[in-house]
Amino acid sequence: MEELLKQFMKQMNNRFDQVDQRFVSIEGRLDGLTKDVKELKVGQDRLQARQDQLQVRQEHFQAGLEQLQARQDHFQAGLDQLQERQDKFQSGLDQLQERQDKFQLGLDQLQDRQDKFQSGLDRLQAGQDRLQAGQDQLKDNLINGLGPYFKQIEKHIDTKTESIKETLNEQQSMIDTLSARSIKHESEIKDLKASIRA
Repeated sequence: MEELLKQFMKQMNNRFDQVDQRFVSIEGRLDGLTKDVKELKVGQDRLQARQDQLQVRQEHFQAGLEQLQARQDHFQAGLDQLQERQDKFQSGLDQLQERQDKFQLGLDQLQDRQDKFQSGLDRLQAGQDRLQAGQDQLKDNLINGLGPYFKQIEKHIDTKTESIKETLNEQQSMIDTLSARSIKHESEIKDLKASIRA
């Protein structure tokens, strides 16, 4: 009986030893699991931190995209304004060209009038020259043909001569005035042509 009890106790001790070993093994496993859980927690924290960083970067990237879009819109608006200004500038150039053409036409017309005016002056001068020649011829004829009445005729001729001289002086004054105007017009035309060429 005692022997059986000893065997039983021995078996029980063996079982307890086995249980203890199992508990030790379980504790070791629990420690390992706890360590794994801690490492997993650390990994989760790191993953969460990286996710947060990624979220921040994504938000920054989104903000950058929005700024880039805003700049692109602003740049497009600037291009549109530039195109509009270029169109207005081209329109101004066309109008300027049209005005220059009209101005050139006016200059040509003015030159034509100046030429006609000069031609009239030339004809007037020629007429005056003929009148002077006729006067001289008339005076010579009167002097040569009216010898007996020379003094009376000379007095009459002097009177006529004075009248003709007054007429000639008036015509000469008109010619001088017209010539001065002609010179002034030619100078103005030259200045206008020079300003157009510049």
